[in-house]
Amino acid sequence: MKLHRQMLEWEWFDNSHMVHIWIYFLLKANYQNSKWHGIDIPRGAFVTSIDGISKATKLSVREVRTCLTRLKTTGEVTIKTTNRFSIITICNYDSYNVDEIESDKQNDTPKDKQTTTEEENNNIIIESEDTDNNKKKNEKNNKKEK
Repeated sequence: MKLHRQMLEWEWFDNSHMVHIWIYFLLKANYQNSKWHGIDIPRGAFVTSIDGISKATKLSVREVRTCLTRLKTTGEVTIKTTNRFSIITICNYDSYNVDEIESDKQNDTPKDKQTTTEEENNNIIIESEDTDNNKKKNEKNNKKEK
């Protein structure tokens, strides 16, 4: 998961409790489909409770409820509640989690490739200099022995 600069433009960015809960949700959400107690939990969702969120984030139960209501109202999450737990699903979860391989391809610039080639060339030059130096030393040693 990577944090995008767009977060600065998010409508709730000026509310520290909302940012705290949102980052907690992004970190807590499943990155792949899974099962919990026989229930399918899809990618981008996780099982929790209001008390669990409150304990993990050190926010009051009331603050957590307020944040959840706001996130639901603005369409960032959906919440499926039972009498024992809730399943929170982050809407558009994939937009917050770029595939690591894709991310690496985007960051691999021609300059990076050129640097690698230059390093290889420098290593070859250093190796050949070492070989030349060894030859000269061997010649000197052979002359001294004679």
